[in-house]
Amino acid sequence: LGQSALEAQSYGADALLFHVNYEESKHALIVDQWDIIHGNSTLPIYICGNINKETIEGIKKIKPYGIVIGNAVINAADPL
Repeated sequence: LGQSALEAQSYGADALLFHVNYEESKHALIVDQWDIIHGNSTLPIYICGNINKETIEGIKKIKPYGIVIGNAVINAADPL
């Protein structure tokens, strides 16, 4: 992960997207992966994957540059 973060920056990427199937039970593992990526890049890092009202607090603890919410909106009974 760290090498990929370094390479993305050297290839001219403007940001990174960390896609993870977030579950509270995997929070420590996800934080470890996040730290590897974050420690190897100065690019803004967005996070996405299984983000909803039950998982958002755990995601916010990681302090990403931004959060991408897709399915929680698309699959909502009234997304507007």
